[in-house]
Amino acid sequence: MKHIIGVIAIALIVLIALVTPGSVAEKAVYTPEPGDEVVIYLIKYKPESFDEGKMLQAKEFGKAMQESGQTRLTYFLEDEENHETITVSFFKKGHGVKEWHDHTKRQKVLDKLKPLWREPVSFEKLKLVEAHATE
Repeated sequence: MKHIIGVIAIALIVLIALVTPGSVAEKAVYTPEPGDEVVIYLIKYKPESFDEGKMLQAKEFGKAMQESGQTRLTYFLEDEENHETITVSFFKKGHGVKEWHDHTKRQKVLDKLKPLWREPVSFEKLKLVEAHATE
């Protein structure tokens, strides 16, 4: 079930980005292409830590991503009711997931967030096959 939710999340994000006026896709230098790596991260926060965690996550990972020098597009999504966030990152060819997972700034952010979680982060690594948009 987790896999199906992740695939649906990717499809929706790509579709929304491609068809929404003023969207990230129009402003971004990088637009995901078939074959690019995609990672979906699921973080489950303690209810009392959710607001702090989601804000820290978006802000601190955003800084770490910029400092990593990687070209990528990332969406931070939230499920308030279940105190969870889903982060979807598209990595441009040559800017892989392994390098990101080994990045020291990423680890520092994870160390800050860890006390706020109710269970460890889970993730799935996929490849973008294709995206479609209609008007």
